Amino acid sequence: MPDFHSPPARKGIYAFVQGFEEKFLLSSSEFRPHRMEWVKDKNGNKINHLHPDFDHLFDKYFCRYDKERPDDENHFDFQFLCKNKKRKLFVYQGDIWHHLNSIPYLYKEEKGSWYLSSFDDYVELLKKEMHVRSMQKRKHGVGFCIDYLEIFIEI
Repeated sequence: MPDFHSPPARKGIYAFVQGFEEKFLLSSSEFRPHRMEWVKDKNGNKINHLHPDFDHLFDKYFCRYDKERPDDENHFDFQFLCKNKKRKLFVYQGDIWHHLNSIPYLYKEEKGSWYLSSFDDYVELLKKEMHVRSMQKRKHGVGFCIDYLEIFIEI
C-alpha cells in the first residue's frame, strides 16, 4: 500500500457516498470514451477556450485533449471540456473500507490508511466526521477536502 489512494484489497470497487463525490478522483488525466463524454453547445460543437460559454462552464467540467497533446504553442486549441458519464448508483450495506479514523473501536481491521467497518458503524463515523467538519467550516469559514471520503468495497 504505497499511498493513500491505493486499494486495501486486490479486488473491489472504489465508490463514494452519494453527495460526497470527489470529482478529481472520478476523472482521468486523459479523455476516456468509455467513462467520459465531450461537453457540446446547442449546435453540437465541442467547447474549448475559444468558445463564448467556456468561462462559465469551466468550473463544472474537466479540460482534456481530444487526441495526444500536440507540441506546438496552440495546444490549448485541442483541449475541450468533458464530463464523466453518469455513474452507477447502487445500494450496499456490507462491510466498507474507509479513511475515517475518529472512533477506533468501530474498526474490524486496519491496512495503511484504510479502516474496515460494518455499514452501521461507517454511518456513525461519517455522521461524526460531517459534524466536526461543519463546525470547523463555521468557525474558520473554509471548506474541506473530501477525497478522504472515498470508500472501497471488497469483492
